[in-house]
Amino acid sequence: MLVREGANVNVADKDGDTPLHEALRHHTLSQLRQLQDVQDVGRLLMGLGAQGQDKKSSSFIACFLAAHGADLELKNKKGQTPLDLCPDPNLCKTLTNCHKNKESHDIETVTTSATVDECLVCSDSKRDMLFSPCGHVACCNACAPRVKKCLICRENVVSRVK
Repeated sequence: MLVREGANVNVADKDGDTPLHEALRHHTLSQLRQLQDVQDVGRLLMGLGAQGQDKKSSSFIACFLAAHGADLELKNKKGQTPLDLCPDPNLCKTLTNCHKNKESHDIETVTTSATVDECLVCSDSKRDMLFSPCGHVACCNACAPRVKKCLICRENVVSRVK
């Protein structure tokens, strides 16, 4: 409601974090999976405003903010943009798409190809392993034990969560 009334979606806190920084910092792997299943961003955004929706994941909120003008390049005091905090390249693409379409009244459909969520190692299974500490989702359960460095950011993998 505040956004529809013209609230500034880029207001920063004492650490320089915007609502988009916070939304991306607090999402979970299950929320990323939900977002990957959504093909129509317009429908996703309409659902955010629906009465009776009891759980709004931070990934969906991030898309809403991006579609309503949140700056993807705004850095916090640590020099991080919201996309720097985003652990999944698919979500980054979706956010960029939402942001590009913010000016249009009809948000275009985001098409997801079969390669968007495939394992970066075997290309046979879906990505379902969250690497720690970086938080990227890059490969499937079968391939994860072989990965020593994240395939996206090259940071050492300390632990893996399905």
